[in-house]
Amino acid sequence: FFMQAGAQVTVQGDVQNACTLNNDGALRVQGNYTNTGTYTAVGTAGVLEMYGTGNANLAPGSSAIANLTINKAAATDVVTLTSSATVNNGFTLTQGVLTTNPTVTPAVALISPAATPFTFAAGKEVIGSVRRTGWANGTARVFNQPNMLVTTNAGTAPTDLTVTMIPNGDPTQAEREVKRKFSFAYTGGTGFTADVRYPYIASELNTNTEANLVPWNLVTAE
Repeated sequence: FFMQAGAQVTVQGDVQNACTLNNDGALRVQGNYTNTGTYTAVGTAGVLEMYGTGNANLAPGSSAIANLTINKAAATDVVTLTSSATVNNGFTLTQGVLTTNPTVTPAVALISPAATPFTFAAGKEVIGSVRRTGWANGTARVFNQPNMLVTTNAGTAPTDLTVTMIPNGDPTQAEREVKRKFSFAYTGGTGFTADVRYPYIASELNTNTEANLVPWNLVTAE
């Protein structure tokens, strides 16, 4: 199935690709999207948009997605990654929820090169794991939402960095923490430091004021 540049195809049900799908236009899917074949797209074209009403699953298989847009009809409509999704050119979360279903094993993630732009509507965020590849020191990169920022400095930078963020999580020391869970994982790298900005919403202050919160950092043995 070949979609030329400028073409738009809207599917109100599920899309299941087991052969070859070449998308140089825009493919809008209201139901589930499952790819077990080959999906290709080019540059700023090739948009896969999860749109419309209702919850949906997204399983891209082994094919990368050039541009992924989550634009559901309602703020409560959930798109769940059932396998890791690599998005190379651009990710946009306009409406709805995108989750990597972080409590389920095996874990999956939204994966993008460090320089790939992420665009969020106000108040929107990815629940679960976001991995940035091709990492380099010295530049703040967005992960789950605009205020989830990580910069590494000095030493040798890791090759990739993953942030898992779960809103309304149970804090381990409730008296001084917010109700939001963060975990970090990286591959490679030695002797580097990290500057991290942590986001949360007012309802997650856990009866604290912002001034009463305790900043923290993670130290690992090498």
